[in-house]
Amino acid sequence: MSVGIKEIGLNQQAYLAMQIKLMQLHREGLNRLTLDQLIDTIKGLRWKRRKPATLSDCVEDIFKTSKEEIVIFLSKKAIIDGYSLKISDFEDLIGGK
Repeated sequence: MSVGIKEIGLNQQAYLAMQIKLMQLHREGLNRLTLDQLIDTIKGLRWKRRKPATLSDCVEDIFKTSKEEIVIFLSKKAIIDGYSLKISDFEDLIGGK
């Protein structure tokens, strides 16, 4: 499910920077990464405690985020999210009913 610009609180320039970063990451091998995942990661890594004051700060935060940081963040998020699930939520993965 794709999120619109207003729902994520980005202006058009920042949204464009996110899309450019996503294309870069796809070229670097993260071709299954979605825009929503990238936005969640940058918000969780860079803007959790401090939101950027200027557009240039925002774009700098976006482009200095490495693919390694993204993979680590999303891996941790998947583990944390998995703790709240029941075993029946994993039936499709383990061959349940």
